[in-house]
Amino acid sequence: MRLLVLSLFLLWVIGGFAQVSVSNEKTDYSTKQVSFTVTWTTQPDNNQIWVITDYVKVENAATVGGWSRATVTAVTKTAGSGSVTTAAGNLGFWLNTSGSSGSATITATLSGVPAQFNWCAYALNYPPQAVIKAAGGYDLKGTAPFTVNGTKLGDNVKTFGAGTCITSLSDATNNPTAVLPAAPVVSSVTASTPCAGGTAGLTATMSGGTTSAMTYSWNIGGSTSTTTGNTKTSQALTANTTYTVTVRNANGCVSVAKSGTITV
Repeated sequence: MRLLVLSLFLLWVIGGFAQVSVSNEKTDYSTKQVSFTVTWTTQPDNNQIWVITDYVKVENAATVGGWSRATVTAVTKTAGSGSVTTAAGNLGFWLNTSGSSGSATITATLSGVPAQFNWCAYALNYPPQAVIKAAGGYDLKGTAPFTVNGTKLGDNVKTFGAGTCITSLSDATNNPTAVLPAAPVVSSVTASTPCAGGTAGLTATMSGGTTSAMTYSWNIGGSTSTTTGNTKTSQALTANTTYTVTVRNANGCVSVAKSGTITV
C-alpha cells in the first residue's frame, strides 16, 4: 500500500527561512499507529513544531472519499531530541525542540481512522498570524482557508479588510497558538502645565497596533471630544483636571484607556 507523506516548508522569516521535514514513515494498522521522523534545520518559532496528520480511507487498493484530519489520542518520542505533548482537541501535537537543528522519531496513535488508510504528516514551524496593514486590514499568514472571528473565509483568501478588529483566528492546520494582531496601545500622554484659566496641550504616544488613520477619543474633566490626530488642546482650566483617552485604529480595534491629571 502506498503511503503518502509530505513535507511542508514555510518561508515566513524575513531575511531567511525556517525548514522542517517529515521522513521515514511507517504504519501499524493493527494499532492505528503511524511513525515518522521530523527534522528541523533552523530554530523553530518558540522552540515548537506543530505536527498534524491527515488520512484518507483505502478500500480494494483505491482511495475512497476525501482527506480528513486525524485525531491523535497519544504520541511518543522514540528517538532523537526534544519532547512531545498533545494539544486540546487532539487535532495535532507539539514537538518541543531545543537548539537550532535536530530530529526526532515519533509514534502517534490515531483515532477514528478506517482499517486501511493512506496518510500525510505535516510538520509546521509557524502558527497562523494576522499582520496589520498600515492603511487598514490584514495580511493573513499560514495555511488557507482561514477562519476569522468565527467565519470561514474562501480557500484562496489571504487578506482581511479594514473596519473589523480580528479577535480570533485559525487556519487549516488547527494550530491553537494563532498570533493575533497587536491591539492599539497608548504608551504615554504628555500634558503641558497651563496657568489658571489657560488651556493645556495633550499628546498621546502610541506603541502598538497603529494604522495610518487613528481616531482619538478624549474626556477632559467630563467634556468629551474626538480627534484624528494624537494632540488635543483642552478647554479652559481653573483647577487640576483629569483626562482619559482611548484610540481606535482603522480596523476598529480600541486601546485600553489611558488616564492622568492636568496640573494647573
